[in-house]
Amino acid sequence: MAEEGSSQATWYHSTGGPTQGKHYTVVIENKRFNSHEIEKCHLIGEISPKDKNKIKSTAQRTSALRCQRWVVNVLEDLEKRGIVPLGTASDWDAATEDSPYMTMAF
Repeated sequence: MAEEGSSQATWYHSTGGPTQGKHYTVVIENKRFNSHEIEKCHLIGEISPKDKNKIKSTAQRTSALRCQRWVVNVLEDLEKRGIVPLGTASDWDAATEDSPYMTMAF
């Protein structure tokens, strides 16, 4: 999340998992908006200043999972709270990649 024109941003993400041999953890960091570690950024919408803390509380409250699944779960909660437009979570869910670590049922 970044304020318009700012070079700094608050990054919300879920790290860890089987590829790192660690439990998933939600991480909130302040760092450069144009970080070399980030391949792409997508604008989801504009956030009212009164809703900034709701983003953080939702991120902290949402159980840490595989990063793409976690983002969709956060967006679902933000939709319910009227912070992001309806349909945002389903759009992002449709774009998620399958995890090679998920078990398959036949």
